[in-house]
Amino acid sequence: MLDVAITPDGTRAYVANVGNTVSVINTSTNTVIGVPIPVGSPTPFGIAIMPSGI
Repeated sequence: MLDVAITPDGTRAYVANVGNTVSVINTSTNTVIGVPIPVGSPTPFGIAIMPSGI
């Protein structure tokens, strides 16, 4: 794990992973939603969410 961003409403965490993916976590259940999202290379080292939640 390289970085984490939480949505403004606190319901999801987006996690930048080693291996060129981002995982979405349901913060209520601490479970991964779907499959990791491929983001290309290099490995993501940071992640951000806009105040609107997008």
